[in-house]
Amino acid sequence: MQHDRLSTLNETTNETIRLALWEDAWIKYHLTSHRAWSCPFIGLLTVGMMLRVILLLMYGKFTLLTIGKFINYFVIDAVISKFINQKRQ
Repeated sequence: MQHDRLSTLNETTNETIRLALWEDAWIKYHLTSHRAWSCPFIGLLTVGMMLRVILLLMYGKFTLLTIGKFINYFVIDAVISKFINQKRQ
């Protein structure tokens, strides 16, 4: 019973992280495709995503595996940002 609850919590946390990162990437892509938006606004969106991550860390039960996945998601976010910046130039 305890294992099922922990498994469900872990899946929910992973899905929340994934959705937050895809939302962040989607917003970055669409905003950077228009020259009118500046980099500070994109930075604020990234800070917003990081705040969601901190809230999840504070209120969710994380295992080392989940924290490892978290780091991977940040690497993916950095790669997406780099790709968007290259496309913008």
